[in-house]
Amino acid sequence: MRKFILSCLLFAFVFGSQATEKRNIEVQKEVKEIKTKISTERDISSNTEQLIEQMPVREDNFPEIIQGNPEDDPAFRWGFDKVIYTGDVAYNSWAINANIDDEAISVDYVGGDTVRAAIACVDSAIRVYRSNDNGVTWIYETYYYSSAAALYEPEIITGPNGYYHVFSRYGGNNGEIIVRTYTGSGAVVSTAWIESSSDTVKNYSVCSDRVDNLSYRLYCAYHKGLSGAGQLGDGIFMTRSLDYGANWETPVQVAYNGSGFPDLAYGRSGEVYMSFLAHFTNNDKSIRVTRSTDYGATWPNPHIVIQEDTTNKQGPQIVAAHDGSGDVWMIWPNRDNATTHYDYGLLWAWSMDAGVNWLASGYVNSWGNYMEVLPSIAIWDGYNTSYDDPYVTFIRSYYDWTSQSVNSFYWDDSDSSWNSDTTYNDSVPTFTRPIQTWVYPGGAAPAIAYVGDNGTNVYFDSWSMAGVEEEEPLSGKELFISPNPFSRTTLIRYSLPTRSNVSIKGYNALGQEVVTLFNGVKESGSHELEWYGVDNNGVALPRGIYFLRIETALTNASEKVVIIR
Repeated sequence: MRKFILSCLLFAFVFGSQATEKRNIEVQKEVKEIKTKISTERDISSNTEQLIEQMPVREDNFPEIIQGNPEDDPAFRWGFDKVIYTGDVAYNSWAINANIDDEAISVDYVGGDTVRAAIACVDSAIRVYRSNDNGVTWIYETYYYSSAAALYEPEIITGPNGYYHVFSRYGGNNGEIIVRTYTGSGAVVSTAWIESSSDTVKNYSVCSDRVDNLSYRLYCAYHKGLSGAGQLGDGIFMTRSLDYGANWETPVQVAYNGSGFPDLAYGRSGEVYMSFLAHFTNNDKSIRVTRSTDYGATWPNPHIVIQEDTTNKQGPQIVAAHDGSGDVWMIWPNRDNATTHYDYGLLWAWSMDAGVNWLASGYVNSWGNYMEVLPSIAIWDGYNTSYDDPYVTFIRSYYDWTSQSVNSFYWDDSDSSWNSDTTYNDSVPTFTRPIQTWVYPGGAAPAIAYVGDNGTNVYFDSWSMAGVEEEEPLSGKELFISPNPFSRTTLIRYSLPTRSNVSIKGYNALGQEVVTLFNGVKESGSHELEWYGVDNNGVALPRGIYFLRIETALTNASEKVVIIR
């Protein structure tokens, strides 16, 4: 299959049909109207409660699904979001409107059940948190602070020697880049300035070759606004550390003439990839990629052009497989300039020969009047592993930057295509890049982290959270839902100690009300109602995560429910 694709479609750029594809996707998302009542309810006296507990539970396929490989069908296995950090996060709220990528958090798998996160905080500190249970609970570990200027855009990398490195962009002195190296116990090993010249550093990217487990190098590429040259004179520089971040080689310029927004990825032994955006003129914008085959010591020029036209673009993200296949993927936001408002979709490109040749295959998915921006792409960081398909996480919003959500999709190696995207977030995100990463709870599992609305709080979720209880379980199970997940219908049961007003409503992952199941007065005792998974108009809700909330005179409680049509 792969050879057939390579021989038939290599260099077959199909951007011409993208506008039609975007509109067709909308049609495919419509759901059929169900001609049934929204819900039926019946009173149950308290002396029949024991019979309810003995009722047979209708079974769906969900238990069988979650026992498989998460790459087979990853949807709807994500749990309730866990909080990494409570407080305000430092990010540039204006960046997204200026086509500038912005990152306020970074997450990295350490080993075993351990994962770390670095967060840029509004008090000019980078804080590090650690989880020893694959993200279920988080503890504060360390921080570093600047009294002279804020620290932005943290990156965190763990090495095979147990050291970990926390990078950041310094808000003073034209945006210098600093890295601090810690032992696994949190002791400071070294602090180094990677870039501290008079030129402005606008953004940067880092990676390592720890997957080899033979040697260990750190790589940093950064976008500089060269003095007096203006935006069209920007360039990208590259440097390495061969001693765990303590010292860095003299930087070399890799890209010229308006190039910026680099992203780095390590693939097979010695292969380092860099994707970037280039502005050679105000009307000529291109997505490009280059590759080093000698551990970043030298970089070829000219670079490979993936897309070049007048459409507005944001910086590309790149990832490489570690199974020896030579697969490399890129993804980037591209704006439909034909519309009168912002309308970004995600374009992608794929190399099957370690970045020598590239297949560009149009939009992953793009919705009219909606935007897909700030993508993050990641693959399991283990060599010769069967977990060799990448996941992508991004922000989707309406064209006026409202109704935003965190969405994800994954690569299906069986048919060499991306699956349709799904929303996993429980809280509303803000417009800074969500992070796609991995954990290993007995097997590699995809995970995401994102910043909450208006830059408050940082949330974490993973495929492995499906079996984890809610952070605040209901006292006495005021609301009991079975089966859950469900595909056709589910039974909702609750008990009242006294006569009370009762309201039971359903909400989507963005907190928007989708259905009122009951609103009125109920006598004391046990009650149940049946829900067909439809909204207030009797239309089937799309599969995904929803929340049912009960409000009475004595209690308010919520339960997560999953529809798996």
